[in-house]
Amino acid sequence: MGLIRSALRKPITILVLVAGLLFFGIAAVRSVKIDIFPDMNLPVIYISHPYGGFTPDQMETFFGKQYVNLLLYVGGVKSIETKNILGLTLIKLTFYDGTNMAQAAAEVTGYTNRAQASFPPGSQPPFILRFDASTLPVGQLVISSDKRSNNELLDLANIYVRAQFSSVPGLVAPAPFGGNVRTVVIKADLWPAALAD
Repeated sequence: MGLIRSALRKPITILVLVAGLLFFGIAAVRSVKIDIFPDMNLPVIYISHPYGGFTPDQMETFFGKQYVNLLLYVGGVKSIETKNILGLTLIKLTFYDGTNMAQAAAEVTGYTNRAQASFPPGSQPPFILRFDASTLPVGQLVISSDKRSNNELLDLANIYVRAQFSSVPGLVAPAPFGGNVRTVVIKADLWPAALAD
């Protein structure tokens, strides 16, 4: 009740206070820095290694186990989780809080480069991603068909669908996965020639 009486006795003072709050509020809103994706500094790094045509068991044998054996030496690692699907090994490295993530990413890059020597021929280096708000996918596009095979759908996604997304500013469309990449396999039968000699 006393606040209302004092406001009614001094209306000009209250009006000046309200105008000041409004002015400084607008100035604060204009000068405040806005970050859509703040730096969360989450202690997680993902390693994604595609290799076309391998089954999940083969991906685990040739890639997953090799990575786990080497990544145990990275400093600050809390846990290592692997997932193997057709033609892709995905590894999640979780670090302890307070770990210098720039140094951890450099160590992970070094150890993954070292692991390349034990991989099958033609293997490309893996994708190494820091887990942050800016790296989270905004959406996923799933393509399916009753008439086309997985390989045909992969070709369509690579050639037509992904090209359409490249014209959208600020959008990154990673390579699709799920089908087999076109390859030519030649099996030479050398035994009959060796027996003829």
